[in-house]
Amino acid sequence: MNNPLLSLDSALLSQKMKTHFLGRNLTLYPVLDSTNEELFRNLEQNPKLPHGSTVIARQQTQGRGRQGNAWYSSSVEGLYLSFVWRPKLLPEDFVWLTLVLGLGVAHTLEVFSFSPRIKWPNDIHCSGKKVAGILMESRNLNPEDPVFVAGIGINLNQDTLPENLGQPVASLKQLRQEAIPPNEFCCTLLEQLEKTLRRLESGDKKALLKEISARSLFLQKQVCLYFKGNEYYGTMEGFSEKLGILVRLEGGTLQEFPGEITTLRAYEP
Repeated sequence: MNNPLLSLDSALLSQKMKTHFLGRNLTLYPVLDSTNEELFRNLEQNPKLPHGSTVIARQQTQGRGRQGNAWYSSSVEGLYLSFVWRPKLLPEDFVWLTLVLGLGVAHTLEVFSFSPRIKWPNDIHCSGKKVAGILMESRNLNPEDPVFVAGIGINLNQDTLPENLGQPVASLKQLRQEAIPPNEFCCTLLEQLEKTLRRLESGDKKALLKEISARSLFLQKQVCLYFKGNEYYGTMEGFSEKLGILVRLEGGTLQEFPGEITTLRAYEP
């Protein structure tokens, strides 16, 4: 991309940034193996790496998603970033982090007039296709001083994407039929992520839960769950206050499934 407005630029990012923490200590790389791995390496060298420290790569050679799945990120037209977050939360609330990040991504897309849906637990879809993924990680977690690395990958301005990724995917440019300004999008993303994370830390869980549920890809749709070796079928009705998945089973019973250990997919009878 020769047009500076369509290429990530650290100076432009600094000018446009309105966050308190995220992106204030920012490094932009031409290429990395993984933005998450880069931050973990930085944390090994400096365990006191500042809250909100952010790395962005124009390309990743070993991008990954949940459960070790690969994340296609070899195109410079995507947006691949990670940041350090030291949450002011009780350990039992750490389970909220991934879905709250998903909500932050969704809010960003809404600023740009998309209609996103959160596919539990860590994907974002628009127009029935995956456009973004989230990976929240921690290593040697100390509950007294928790440190998480959050990775976000956005299919931003790719003209083409591989067809062998296991599910329908698209870039925002493909959906909009025009390029998305990456610096403006990146700054908006960091602002929205910070805003939703700080809302979680302030105890605004009831409102966050309502917003997450309203944007769920599977809300009021037929789903199949795999839980403790058994399959369950029913209609997803949202999330509980503990982020369990609420499903109206075929027999009419409303049952809560622990979200962090349930596999969920759409089901067509």
